[in-house]
Amino acid sequence: MVNIERGILRLMRITNHPVEVVSVRDLTQHFRRIRFHAPQAVAGLDVAPTLWMRLWVPNERRDDVSQRGYTFVAVDEQAGTFDVDFVLHEDPGPAGAWVQQAAPGQRVEAALSPARLAIPREVNHWVVVGDLTALPAINTLIEAAPARVCVSAAIEDAHADPRAGLPVASHPHLDFSWISPSPGDRGGELAAWMRGLDVDPADVWAWGAGERRVVTAVRSVCKETWRLDRGTFFTQAYWIEGKAGR
Repeated sequence: MVNIERGILRLMRITNHPVEVVSVRDLTQHFRRIRFHAPQAVAGLDVAPTLWMRLWVPNERRDDVSQRGYTFVAVDEQAGTFDVDFVLHEDPGPAGAWVQQAAPGQRVEAALSPARLAIPREVNHWVVVGDLTALPAINTLIEAAPARVCVSAAIEDAHADPRAGLPVASHPHLDFSWISPSPGDRGGELAAWMRGLDVDPADVWAWGAGERRVVTAVRSVCKETWRLDRGTFFTQAYWIEGKAGR
């Protein structure tokens, strides 16, 4: 069977690198961290906020492989390793199914993304939000924010797990909130939290990612409430509830 996705990446001259599972650790019942050994992939890697890769995993439904995008965490070029944080969904797609059974010694492939996030340098207020799948990327943004910047960050999460085990980056001017969604209303409470912020539209940059409805709500605040110009906010839908993927 021809894998169209792999063919497109080859045309884009994006190389696949072998990666091997070193360790698997559950930070909470629904949040798993996997460390990979991949010296070829991390050698000279230009680590930047929200840097991500495509992880190729077995897809038993198609007797082939599928790719999903994940954020690099804790890149260690000297050791040749990096971590990836995964949310364990109840209805996983091929990547989620692989993550649930991943064990040290298993090998897959990763393709590095050439994409780099453009962040306006002159603004003094960053608003970074999403659901739990966006937490790894949000942590990289918190870490990258200049000390002068005020960072307002929020994660919408309906899991009942204790949140003490989840990683949250530090910053001298960080306001971090956990938001519980209303039943059947993904993104609504997060959008309300955003509208309650003291924001100067001329001095803010916003970033949001996660489930599609969460992203739609975040984008609505950016465009309709704050009326931000293109280039002063970025949103990305990571997944769609009820659609496990192929």
